[in-house]
Amino acid sequence: MIAGTLVVNTGVEKKEIGTFWKPHLLIAGVVFAIAAIVPVLTSNLAQNNPFRELLSTQAALMNNPSVNFATVSYGQSSFSSSNEGKRTTTYVSAQAFLKQNSVADAELARQLTEVLMSNFSESLQKDVVQINLTYGYDIGIAYQWSNQAYTFNPKELADRK
Repeated sequence: MIAGTLVVNTGVEKKEIGTFWKPHLLIAGVVFAIAAIVPVLTSNLAQNNPFRELLSTQAALMNNPSVNFATVSYGQSSFSSSNEGKRTTTYVSAQAFLKQNSVADAELARQLTEVLMSNFSESLQKDVVQINLTYGYDIGIAYQWSNQAYTFNPKELADRK
């Protein structure tokens, strides 16, 4: 009624549904079985290192009253140049989504780095620890994000303590 349209029931003949392709049932059944079994088989992965340590580090970062949500990852990146040759840097990185816009707070970034380092034992063997402070919103039709990355040398931070 709002759009100014009406649905009219007219005398349309009822059509028979065509035959069903039998292998479709088998394929759908296999996909459904895999979808049901994979979560059961992979649920124990979170209890193994390094996943367990990453999850506990994520929880520790989220215990900070300024942090709404956090992610933690680690890895390595390689860079090649004709002047310097190939160089590989190992890192651990965390992204902290903040409750208030304090992405410029270097002290908060340092505090979160210390939490990360005290909870993730491999961080001392890495070349770089990076904390990305993020604040913003995404409501589907509009978004705005503020980000600031802070990079620390884990060995220097450990020596300060």
